[in-house]
Amino acid sequence: MDQHGWQDALRAVYRLQINVFKVDNGELTYIDEGPNPPLHARAIFIHATNIRNIFTPEQTYPSPVIASAVIFDQGQLHLDGHANFLQKPRLGFKGQADLKDIDLGYFKPIMQRQNMAIRQGALSATGKIEFAAQKSEIHLETIELTGLDADYDLRPETEAKQQQQVQQATKAARGMSNATTAIIKVSLVKRTKGTLGYFNQTTEPNIRIYADHIGATVKDFSNQLTDGSS
Repeated sequence: MDQHGWQDALRAVYRLQINVFKVDNGELTYIDEGPNPPLHARAIFIHATNIRNIFTPEQTYPSPVIASAVIFDQGQLHLDGHANFLQKPRLGFKGQADLKDIDLGYFKPIMQRQNMAIRQGALSATGKIEFAAQKSEIHLETIELTGLDADYDLRPETEAKQQQQVQQATKAARGMSNATTAIIKVSLVKRTKGTLGYFNQTTEPNIRIYADHIGATVKDFSNQLTDGSS
């Protein structure tokens, strides 16, 4: 199993068939390193049918799935589509995805490592996603950031790291641009009632430049050059 993976182990079972797989009122907690608070999902509901250990061609999803959860106390997640639970190297899914009022403040510990200080804000999004074995496609109708209050926070102890992060981000952006294995399209991005700043703590005195009550809209964003500019 260590050499071939759990998918191969399940395929080796003779005629495995799960008619219904269900999780009702489940909970999931992610504990980050350090003293940071855990990330928590509750009221998890999953209903999947027709799970079988047979070979399926690429981009085939034989198992109908409906899933929902409460994310970070008040946010809502809903998935409705089809899955391939034995796809390698990862679980496959194609269907509708909806996020509502996801509290971005919970990502503060993770974003601090990227020199981003997020104090508050909420994320909502709706659209279609597909995670195939060799590629991913995300086609979102809307992304809405409400009340985002954040700074890019440059501190003396992270100044050298920041240069490395810029280089890594530039390299990653070039890799994602026009990539055929990761297609991202968003019809509408909205940002309302937000504050965005740049806080430089490497100078004396410290300097913070920010824009308040930001409202912005971006239409037809895509990482594919054939789609033109936003």
